Amino acid sequence: MEDWVKLLNRTKRKPEVDTKKAHTERSNRSIEGVASKQRFFAKVFGVCLVLAVCLTVQVAARDILLKVPLLSQNDPQWRNEQLGTCRGTYLGYPNPANKANAAAGCAVTSLAMVYNYYHPGYTDPGKLNVALRIKGGYTGTYPDLCLLYWSKLNSIGVNAPNVRYQDYLPSERKNDFFVNIDRELANGDPVIACVRCSVTDMHFVAIVGKDRLGNYIINDPWGDVRCTLDKSPFRGHPPYELKSLILFDRTTTSQPYPSPSPLPPLPPTATVLVMDVSGSMGWRWKGGVKIESAKKAALEFIEQVTHEAQTRGGQHKIGVVSFSDSARLLLPLTSDYERAKQVIISLSATNWTNVGAGLVTALEEFKKTPATTQRFIILLSDGKTNRGLSRDQILNGPVVDARRKKICIHAVAFGDPGDVDADFLRKIGIGSGCGSYSHAETAFELFSTYLKLRHKSLGKVVGEYSSIGKRVTILPGVPISLGTVLIGSGKRELHYTLAWSEQGRLQIRLKDPSGRLVSTSYPRVQIYTTDQFAHLTLLSPKSGAWTVEAAAGTSMPNGTEYYAVLSTRPGGIAIPLPLPVFTVGDRTFGLPSGLPTWLLVTISVTLIALVLYKEFIK
Repeated sequence: MEDWVKLLNRTKRKPEVDTKKAHTERSNRSIEGVASKQRFFAKVFGVCLVLAVCLTVQVAARDILLKVPLLSQNDPQWRNEQLGTCRGTYLGYPNPANKANAAAGCAVTSLAMVYNYYHPGYTDPGKLNVALRIKGGYTGTYPDLCLLYWSKLNSIGVNAPNVRYQDYLPSERKNDFFVNIDRELANGDPVIACVRCSVTDMHFVAIVGKDRLGNYIINDPWGDVRCTLDKSPFRGHPPYELKSLILFDRTTTSQPYPSPSPLPPLPPTATVLVMDVSGSMGWRWKGGVKIESAKKAALEFIEQVTHEAQTRGGQHKIGVVSFSDSARLLLPLTSDYERAKQVIISLSATNWTNVGAGLVTALEEFKKTPATTQRFIILLSDGKTNRGLSRDQILNGPVVDARRKKICIHAVAFGDPGDVDADFLRKIGIGSGCGSYSHAETAFELFSTYLKLRHKSLGKVVGEYSSIGKRVTILPGVPISLGTVLIGSGKRELHYTLAWSEQGRLQIRLKDPSGRLVSTSYPRVQIYTTDQFAHLTLLSPKSGAWTVEAAAGTSMPNGTEYYAVLSTRPGGIAIPLPLPVFTVGDRTFGLPSGLPTWLLVTISVTLIALVLYKEFIK
């Protein structure tokens, strides 16, 4: 019996545990888990690097090719037209044995190509020939005037960039030609070149690009082909030799032809600014009074809406609601922007906080607007409601009502993070279905938030570039690159707003995928500048990598914070690639402009990969 008891006790006895071995196993499992995570994020990092390389190759290895239309001087529509006032000389070459008679025909046709590049559909060689004949654009031996008068083109009323003529250079200075051509192409400007070959001593072509092998791409009106400068389009003849260049400045003269169509009007919008004027808005914070900072940001927002209405048309109404103990409709929805500014200026801080009353009053005002109008509420508050509806009542009442009526509530918290109810305001913005939540700690950050909300309301934000919290020195005459953005095809509009925090002015700069600077002479563009921001609107932007830049319009000795935001309409996939700023001593600088797009893309993607590496692997 005792043996059975001993056996039973032995079977019930817990096995001895080797604590050292168990600890080792747990450590091994923990190490294995960390190693597994590192392997995973190492793969992510590797994928990012591969994408960076692929993206760089795609951008860097492509040809530079400006979209200059190819026109033929032998087109039946104008080939038989008399060139200038020359008898027996035509735009084209009807008599193949007398191609020399058409020497200026190629010049006029090349010029028409360039003019159509700057203003698509602007003119053709036939119409341009008539305009030049009437306005004295030809020279020669009277009465046979059929040589293009290049130096007079700037004063005969042709709506195109002014021309600069670079004459024949000796062989030891031929490289100057290529330096100028490279610079012009990088800026997005085509070049007209006078060349010679065994067929003729004077022929004009349009240089429109450069391939990856370094060969210049030309539109040849004589051969009716697009080829390279080192290959004559005529079989058996040597390549063209450069004699002179015609360069272009983007300053325009008068307009003998209709100007490009104006930008279409924007869809109607209605925005109610719901302003918290409770006692806490009277506090001093970050070097100013909160209510004054809020008023300044709201005034700049109204200025942007005013600009949209003036340049694009359409109905863009603004209303103002203030709330403290209760809510007041200070300004019904109106297009009287000056009155809206006066209402904002009159705001002052009072007592308690009744967020619910402010939202209910704004929703009531929207009953006057048609459902087809895009409707927005911008709620500025600390979110610490202590009068009227409770938080749950607000979320289940006016917020649900806004979602049902498709009214977007953009909630903006302004102040120290410890002094705002971020969770509540976030629920208001997200709960409205199409709204958002933002937090601003300074007056400039608040204004930047308003700019972003306007872009977000009317399109899709595709890029943000900011130095908020850090003043950047931008030297006069030395633009800086803020970043690049990859934009897909099919976009109707591209909008770019640049704001700055200090007294003075920045200049908005944008380069298209071909490297051409978007200026006032760029097709279908409008640029507007105030004392605190500049705005650019561009129709039908090209697909590809756009370079976002800024320049100093006036001196800012102490530097400035900047905020840049880009949006497209309609939305879609776009990849923003920001660039870093760097500090030397006590000053912060941005990367200088003029760097190749492929290099900017490489820097941006590499930085993103390094951030992922530091965050998840190291």
